[in-house]
Amino acid sequence: MLGAWLLWWRGNPAPTAAAPWVFAVCDVGQGDALFLATGAGEAVAVDTGPDPAKEDACATRLGITKVPLVILTHFHADHIDGLPGLLRGRSVGAIETTTVDDPPAGAAQVQRIAAAAGIPVGRVAPDEQRTLGPLSWRVLWPQAEHPLAQPMRMRGADGGGGGMAEDGPGENSGPNNSSIVMALTVRTDHGPLRILLTGDIETPVQQILLADRAPYLPADVLKVPHHGSANQDPAFLEAVHPSVSVISVGAGNPYGHPSPRTVYLAGDDGARVLRTDLDGMVLIGAPDGPNAPIPVRADKGEGVVPTAEPTPSGLGRTQGGSHSHSRHRRTHGGEGGSRDEGLGVSHAFLTIRASDVHFGHVRPLARLMSYL
Repeated sequence: MLGAWLLWWRGNPAPTAAAPWVFAVCDVGQGDALFLATGAGEAVAVDTGPDPAKEDACATRLGITKVPLVILTHFHADHIDGLPGLLRGRSVGAIETTTVDDPPAGAAQVQRIAAAAGIPVGRVAPDEQRTLGPLSWRVLWPQAEHPLAQPMRMRGADGGGGGMAEDGPGENSGPNNSSIVMALTVRTDHGPLRILLTGDIETPVQQILLADRAPYLPADVLKVPHHGSANQDPAFLEAVHPSVSVISVGAGNPYGHPSPRTVYLAGDDGARVLRTDLDGMVLIGAPDGPNAPIPVRADKGEGVVPTAEPTPSGLGRTQGGSHSHSRHRRTHGGEGGSRDEGLGVSHAFLTIRASDVHFGHVRPLARLMSYL
């Protein structure tokens, strides 16, 4: 009965530049391609996915014509091969990479593409802090305390194609664990929105971050590490304690991503979990009040709120529960709800035809019931 109260039917246009968003997770298949809005037609890019055409299409759809900074978390092909598509017809200011050239072929590929386009390439500084428009961030990994070793360069590594898409079934790979990890804050009209970007880090790095960067881990939005692979420390995901978790992953990938257990852990405490393979491109908006819900748009799905831990034999999508959340989004101000103009206040999630876009809100259930 409660579910009927919380569901409203309404059509929405596909996400475009006119739709307000602060964080976009593109649907580029098995890989990561993220954008953080810095102004009209302008965004920071974090990774570019495996396919130039898909990267170009996503940036075009979002209306992005200027990219002041491209951050490449590591040099696997599923994070860098889309770079030529991002450069197509856009002004790009600089490229920043992780501190090690691993795999070497991927690093060499980035250098060649950037040199041909006249774009400077630099390495991230451990513990770097930067501000760009409404964005500010702190680099949590790599760290000065744990310097990463350069890989041995194999003969012919600078020639041919890019880096490996993945390292295969075995994890704990050097390239994955050299990923840049960023704790971002987006300045909005109603207070900050915190986003944690994690590249493809796996359990060893997650445990280091728990030990020495724990105060910076809590976030409102989490980009789940390594496409939702099984190699996750539950304590790390618990420490982040997001309201929205997004898994960037390709349908039918050969790695078994995402793990059903990781989907469960990413939403174990009431977070809504969205997957690009099932939900399509995901757009995160700015909340319209200090304790307001986080607006979420997705092309073809609404995500899930996991309600039961999957069995060892469980496959496929974790079952979702109610389209509302029983916990509050962590905020930086006092209580006090705010009306979602144009959409009303009594809905927690809007769902529409599969051919349209789903527009969701993470709204605390207790506050929601007070409006009904």
